[in-house]
Amino acid sequence: MLEHIELDPPFEKPTVNRPLNRFGLNRSKWYHTEDVCKLLKISPKLYSWREKKGYYPQVARKGRIRTFTEQDIEGILALTTELKKDRNW
Repeated sequence: MLEHIELDPPFEKPTVNRPLNRFGLNRSKWYHTEDVCKLLKISPKLYSWREKKGYYPQVARKGRIRTFTEQDIEGILALTTELKKDRNW
């Protein structure tokens, strides 16, 4: 005869409601390349290439890590919009 075994409910990751900025990112003083790349829907390598070619301005760094402010992100998004119009990206 089979017995019923009581199981614990499945684990659910606790949710943290953090305030978001106007880009939908968690509010922070600094943002990193992966945050900007998610917004642009590109890879970090492509971002680096565009920066080296002069399509994007160089931003502040902490060591080897790029650090972006909200103003930097706003400017990069505006540049990307213009590049898409000019080059059909």
